[in-house]
Amino acid sequence: MKTDFSTVRKTVATTATIFPKTQIQKIEAAFKELQHKFAEIPEIGRFKPVKVNIENPIPGSFIKKSAIVVEPLADKNDFRTRVLTFVAQSPFDKDTTYALSPANGNKFSIDSALKNPRIKTIFKNFIKSAENVFERASF
Repeated sequence: MKTDFSTVRKTVATTATIFPKTQIQKIEAAFKELQHKFAEIPEIGRFKPVKVNIENPIPGSFIKKSAIVVEPLADKNDFRTRVLTFVAQSPFDKDTTYALSPANGNKFSIDSALKNPRIKTIFKNFIKSAENVFERASF
């Protein structure tokens, strides 16, 4: 007589719930994406602007579109200087934008600025100030 013992397994069912990103997670993800894209740019030379769009950067805000951009300096003879710029699009007129450049410098200084946690706070304050500017301009 042959006896067969089969193993008994415990079955566990798990469910995954995907929550929408919070404001902080959305902004941090945008900065990480910009860091990743910016890492591919050479230290010296021309490059096309690197842009990361952020939809609804702050919940409850009427600014729906904003962006973080790293672009070359306007001087055509300067191949090292990069400029970090925050851009917010007006909800009243799609062609009107409000911009702020919190940092400029070589590749290493911009990379350092993107890693700085204070720059994320500056971005949040920029969105709030953009709301005020667009409210005053709409009158």
